[in-house]
Amino acid sequence: MKKLFAWITVLLGIWLMITPWLLDYREILPQWHDTVVGLVIIILDLIFIYSKVDHSKNWPHFVNIILGLWLCVSGIVIFGPISAAIRWNEIIVGILLALFSAIATQIIEGRKTYIYTKEGSVLVEMSKMNYKDGIIVMKGKAFGSMPQVMHVRPNEIWNLVGMVPFEIILHMPKLLYLGWKQNKEKVAAKNRC
Repeated sequence: MKKLFAWITVLLGIWLMITPWLLDYREILPQWHDTVVGLVIIILDLIFIYSKVDHSKNWPHFVNIILGLWLCVSGIVIFGPISAAIRWNEIIVGILLALFSAIATQIIEGRKTYIYTKEGSVLVEMSKMNYKDGIIVMKGKAFGSMPQVMHVRPNEIWNLVGMVPFEIILHMPKLLYLGWKQNKEKVAAKNRC
């Protein structure tokens, strides 16, 4: 999931690199500034995406947060009299970059996920999920059995989408926030022990 946010910030970096020509920057300093910062974002995120390093590390996202805040400050303070379009471009891209990067730092990959029965028994334990040969492949256990590889075919994914009522979509931000909060509390409790 962190790679998804890295791809989003790559797009922001590309946008930042092409806006000097789209918005017709008149001053050379803002033009070079946005081109260089955009290039740094792209290179940093592509290294993160394609490297074999541990993707649980957050340093690239923290660098992007700093770059996002820098864009906000530079759009307001540094360049003096520039057009409103350029100023707002700097601020909006900076906010989005910092926001998406901050969200990425909160995602903890590699944790097991459980689906429970109404009585609280573990129904399914999922330890890993990948995409392979046109299907979703999940590793885990069903009904407490031996480890298994489960396959979710495209037609089943389509059927699953059809099962999601609008009420769940409306409550998804709240559910995601509560899940984030509960996981953060678990980690804090584990670190105290």
